[in-house]
Amino acid sequence: MITKASAVSIVLGMVSKAVPNALDALRTKYGKPTKADSERLIAYARRLDERRVFYFPYEMESDVMSISSLDEVRRFTDETLAAMGNETARAALGGILDHLRAFLDKWSGARMPRHHWDHRGFRGMRPGDDPDGIDSFFQDLGELRGSMKQMLELLMLVEPKIKAPNLLPETV
Repeated sequence: MITKASAVSIVLGMVSKAVPNALDALRTKYGKPTKADSERLIAYARRLDERRVFYFPYEMESDVMSISSLDEVRRFTDETLAAMGNETARAALGGILDHLRAFLDKWSGARMPRHHWDHRGFRGMRPGDDPDGIDSFFQDLGELRGSMKQMLELLMLVEPKIKAPNLLPETV
């Protein structure tokens, strides 16, 4: 009796290990993310949704803090992309990364004159001081926000369980 129970538990153990692999193979065949990729996408969207740079009103946002926050988003987007196996999700994450890099290349301190990045940041500038001043910065940030929302909507097509109430309130 004990050996029969042991054999059954071994078979059940093998089946329980094989079923998730078979499900992942079916999901991959039909273009759906594996369970691990789904979990990564859900976690990524949650982290993205926590970044206030994508939804705070402009008058409450700081240019210097925005740059720092976007650099953090670039870092965790890069990490998620490196671990992602689903091609559609990889394309969307790659698009997000391209938009982030373009924004950061334009507005990071390395490309801006030093006087822009003193303790005042752009907030201390007067209109007309610089044609690429605060208005251009926030216009570019607005365009980046729009692009990020579009890419997140694409990720939601890949993984419908993604929730991002701050970025896409209609998905609540």
